[in-house]
Amino acid sequence: MWSAYNEGNVITASQVAIATAKGWKVLDANNDLYAGVPVEKGDANGDGELTIDDAVAVANSIIGQTSDIFNSTAADVNNDGEVTIADATIIINNVIIADAKAKLTQDVITCNAILDICIDQLDKLDVHRAQTELWEMLSRIDAGIEAVEAEVANAATEDDIRQCQDNIVSIEGELATLRMRI
Repeated sequence: MWSAYNEGNVITASQVAIATAKGWKVLDANNDLYAGVPVEKGDANGDGELTIDDAVAVANSIIGQTSDIFNSTAADVNNDGEVTIADATIIINNVIIADAKAKLTQDVITCNAILDICIDQLDKLDVHRAQTELWEMLSRIDAGIEAVEAEVANAATEDDIRQCQDNIVSIEGELATLRMRI
């Protein structure tokens, strides 16, 4: 028997896997049978990760080359009571699917980041375009004010002058409104 606390020191999951693979009973600190951590189906080499190495471990076990840490319970992915090439195939498929999901997730994150950048650039472009349009309008208004002032200078009657002054006040009001928008 082997204690999960190995004389006060906690043992690793790999050490538990080795002990249980050898058929040893592993006990916890209370000398009860150690339940251990749940076995991940497919983690045939007991390293805590599902990788192509697990499929290789299954293939090696099929040809009689099992390592000390080989976990036949985890290796029997299809739960048929035997470790066969079908289990290795399922492990390979699961690894490929997990890798594809991870890559797809990263691609989605990258696409979202690019989309955010594009939206920011479009927002800036729209602001720039709006500012350009406002500056063009201001230039036209300034030109209009100059034209009205020229009319005032050439006006013959007081009514003409008042009309021109009203036009200037109106144009200056529009100009002030536009300048506040910029």
